This record gives sequence, C-alpha cells and structure tokens, in this order.
Amino acid sequence: MTSTLPIDLSRVTYEQMEPLVGGLFHIAITDGSAIELVLERVIPLPERGLGGRIVGGVAIREKPFCVTFKGPADRRLPDQTVPMSDPHGQVWQLFISAVEANDEGIYYESLFG
Repeated sequence: MTSTLPIDLSRVTYEQMEPLVGGLFHIAITDGSAIELVLERVIPLPERGLGGRIVGGVAIREKPFCVTFKGPADRRLPDQTVPMSDPHGQVWQLFISAVEANDEGIYYESLFG
C-alpha cells in the first residue's frame, strides 16, 4: 500500500534507498508539467562517530549517505526542497541541488546526514 504522506527522512537508511537505484522519481511542477528523475546511485559517506546525538535540534545520522538523481538535460530545477513520488508512490520531501550537467542530463544530489 502506498502513502501520500511524506516519508520520515530521519528514519531512511542507505539500505532502504539502495534498492531504489534505477527507479523513477516523479516531480509535479507548479506550471502543471512534470519532471522525472532517475535515482542513479546511493553513496555511503564516512561515519562521524556522532550517530544518535542531537545537535542544534537535529538528529545526527549514524551512517550518512548521499543520493544522486539524473534529470533531463533541457530543464534545470533550482536548488530547493521538492516533493517527489518514488516508484512505489510514496512521497519524499528532498532538498536537491544541481551538481553537474552534460549532454546526458542534469545531476542532482541530496544528502542524508
């Protein structure tokens, strides 16, 4: 069963994201159009030894990771938080930032720190 409620990102793990590699994430744009991003990779980041602590009101993730999406080359999204639906219809509120562009597409990253 899918949910239209946003996923609790504080509980998402690398192991949960990795199987979604290759999947399409759908973003509805306010002008009525849509963009699909492909989850290209999930990259584990070095552990900081701070997992489980609260710093500035934010829980520090024990095993941080980064995800990279590829979007169409002809339409760049601004760096912002966007609601997107995963292949299972679940809604994610992710801050994405464009990090690279080439003839194949524009690449965006989102950090889970």
